[in-house]
Amino acid sequence: MRIFLQQRKTNGIAAQILLFRNCNLHRMKKWTFYIALTAFLCLTLADFVAGQTVFSPALQQKIKQDKREKEWFTVVVLGTEKANLDSLKQHFYNNATPRHQRAVIVLKSLQDAAKQQMEILQALQQFPYEKERSYWITNMVLVKAPASTLQQLAQSGNVARIELENENLVKWHEPVSVGNSSVSRVNNGVEPGVEAIGTRFLWNLGYTGKGTKVLSFDTGLWPNHPAFRNRFMGKRAPIDQAWFGYDKKRPGDKTSHGTHTNSTCMGLDTSLNDTMGIAYNAYFMATDPIVYITADIKSYAEMAIGYEWAMNPDGNIQTTHDMPDVINNSWGREHQAAFDTIVCDGFYEDILLAVELAGIVSVQSAGNEGPGSGTVGSPANMNSTLVNNFSVGAVNGNDTAFPIASFSSRGPSQCGDTGSALIKPEVVAPGVNVLGAIRENDGTYDYGYYSGTSMAGPHAAGMSLLLREAFPQATAEEIKMAMYLSADDLGDVGEDNTYGNGMINAEGAYTYLSQFYTPLVPSNTGFDLAIEWSNMDDIGMTCASTFEPKIKVITPSSLDWNDVAIVYGFEGETPQTMTFSNPVSDTLTLNSIMAATGTFKSFYAQLMYTGSAVEDDTINNKWYSYFNIQEGVTLPYAEDFEGVNLYRSEWYVQDDENDMAFDTSSTGGLSNSAHSAYIRLGRYGTRDGQRDGLITPLITTPTSGRFELFFDVAYSSVFDGFNDSLLVKVSTDCGATWQMTSYAKGPNELKTDPLDLGVDWTPDQTDQWRRDTVDLSAFVNAGEVLIKFETYNQKGGNIFIDNVNIYDNNGPLAVKEKAISFEYTLAPNPAEGYVQLLGNSSASVNTVEVSVYTVTGQFVLQKQISVNDVITTQNWSSGVYFLQINNGENVETQKLVVRH
Repeated sequence: MRIFLQQRKTNGIAAQILLFRNCNLHRMKKWTFYIALTAFLCLTLADFVAGQTVFSPALQQKIKQDKREKEWFTVVVLGTEKANLDSLKQHFYNNATPRHQRAVIVLKSLQDAAKQQMEILQALQQFPYEKERSYWITNMVLVKAPASTLQQLAQSGNVARIELENENLVKWHEPVSVGNSSVSRVNNGVEPGVEAIGTRFLWNLGYTGKGTKVLSFDTGLWPNHPAFRNRFMGKRAPIDQAWFGYDKKRPGDKTSHGTHTNSTCMGLDTSLNDTMGIAYNAYFMATDPIVYITADIKSYAEMAIGYEWAMNPDGNIQTTHDMPDVINNSWGREHQAAFDTIVCDGFYEDILLAVELAGIVSVQSAGNEGPGSGTVGSPANMNSTLVNNFSVGAVNGNDTAFPIASFSSRGPSQCGDTGSALIKPEVVAPGVNVLGAIRENDGTYDYGYYSGTSMAGPHAAGMSLLLREAFPQATAEEIKMAMYLSADDLGDVGEDNTYGNGMINAEGAYTYLSQFYTPLVPSNTGFDLAIEWSNMDDIGMTCASTFEPKIKVITPSSLDWNDVAIVYGFEGETPQTMTFSNPVSDTLTLNSIMAATGTFKSFYAQLMYTGSAVEDDTINNKWYSYFNIQEGVTLPYAEDFEGVNLYRSEWYVQDDENDMAFDTSSTGGLSNSAHSAYIRLGRYGTRDGQRDGLITPLITTPTSGRFELFFDVAYSSVFDGFNDSLLVKVSTDCGATWQMTSYAKGPNELKTDPLDLGVDWTPDQTDQWRRDTVDLSAFVNAGEVLIKFETYNQKGGNIFIDNVNIYDNNGPLAVKEKAISFEYTLAPNPAEGYVQLLGNSSASVNTVEVSVYTVTGQFVLQKQISVNDVITTQNWSSGVYFLQINNGENVETQKLVVRH
């Protein structure tokens, strides 16, 4: 039998038929058995060939290992449709398209290309799969599916590539050296590295970063550090447009790495007028995907989520004021050939090209794997253009000769090419013993010396902010090209794989851009209205609904208060307006305001100026404060944490250290729940007895009789002696004071699994849970109370809480009683061999999509069925399943028990 293999763009069955016809069946004996066998082999080979053309090598190998054809894989699926960025770029050049219009057009083009995913997903409808996430920043979808489904998907004709999500992981550039400041900081000081790149030239022209924003793409950030506390966009805009939390739901830093790099970009300690940053009047946004713990390392696909948010923080592609001007990326990893297809000519390259065309300058640290040749990290090695990806090596800015740091990664790029395109890094900047902002373990803010290319990159990012202020219509590529072409040559004459094109030079970059654009006159009139504080910042959690806001304002002496109105209120609710006539104090008391609803609240106040003067800065006219209002609930009350975002719910997460905190996670072992509240105590950096809380809504207690609480708990510690504890406390004064209940369990009493299963243990068996009951009778007739689950940290392990029930004489509230009345019924339930979907009188749609999951969250199947259709359960294991029924208008989840 001869089989001729040809690459074909035909899809599905057509491709199989073509290959089948190439099988020389006439040489085979015409026995039915051999014909059937040959057909099977040919069809299987067609599937294999299709997979070979789009599967990454890692995915191919994974599928072949240990006969894993039944295993489910989490994969990135890339569609064949792409936004034509080269064509758009030429169009913008030919038509001199304004910068903000360029961004809108790019975003729309990206989202239009991503619509092809509907066709990709349509091809999967008849096969088992689960969609994890769709992307529009590049035409990509994340799915879970077995190998058989992936083989079918590979033949659809709409798929360019399929690769494992976790085959491409990123790391942080750990600082080469870390140390606290050993010298006294001085008034009006300026860091040597800031001077070394010629920043003072732009300062003297009046450019300080006003009106610009940087996104710190790092380990997170401590936004209240004195180096930049009032420059956080979370104080000037809704928090979701300023902070994108991967690991921390509230702004914070894991290591101070992101805090340090951001201070180099735009830090200024106003108490001493000590300048450690370049664009000290800029604002910042932040995200925290970068980690130092191996188990938490993110994939490139996860990183793409942050870039997608950065390109559209407010969710409206018609607006661009919410986008950052610059992204600083002080992260990466040592080069590995496995990442070349992603970075050199893959989806991550597409992402960075889209970011650039939308007008955002993205800067990347080169890596700390020097001094060997070809040690430039990933994705710094990307070289789709001369300045994308714009990588920065490190020199010693404290030495006027600017010698290269031994750790600074060298080129050439592993992505190939010739000439300048092959050389890495693009430029260098100070990265040795750089002073920047940090937070100590005890929570105090301080400063320390760090070394690494992570410290060099922010110098280029800060300079980009000043150039953006001076040349608002310049493209992101032009700003990077200005720094690249104007750099001061170091080392060997000309561009080389140690220094790149040399040390960045502020004056040279400014002069280069001045050839093509007229610099914008800096806004330094001295006329500026700003809000610097509000008493609403200090609330955190409250049971009140009426407030008397106060704000502190800074205004010029020449201001006519007849030209000012203060608009204030809660996001999503009706605002109020108030005016003042020459107030004698800079702290203004506003008329009281009532919140229409409870839970998470965003309060804002804005100075609306209608006079003729031109303000230096309009971003600082607005101030935001965030807190929770604990709404009242009546008994019985139940919470199963399904589909709950704790940080936007009726519960309140108490996290005084802003370190580890309660969140929700997928769990198994409970028949009525797939998600639970939990806290990762084992991830604390120290064993200092930190206390964290998960606080209920405001509960009206019974006037007499029974008052109890029960909940399910799971816990396993790493080692004996790591004495974590869980306590239940009650407050009768809205959290001002807390009283103990009888529930206080240390590790031995608390433990539900006898094994020491590590810091990342998650329960997945029924016997790993225990139901505990708490007597609350001491608080009968206490009026309204809050109940807190409080943890005491000794780095033992994870504590999980689920199915919280608080009740009186009427007894607990069953989970099914919490749900809305169902439109559909599953019968029989328990099912023995099959289950039928029946429509109730309220059913509005007869055809629905049903998705089936095990109690551990494992996907089973997804299919469209009609009312009265039957789903076979004969091949399902006995146990509990959850069925999501989506009729296009509502989604309801029902529990199904399968028996055999």
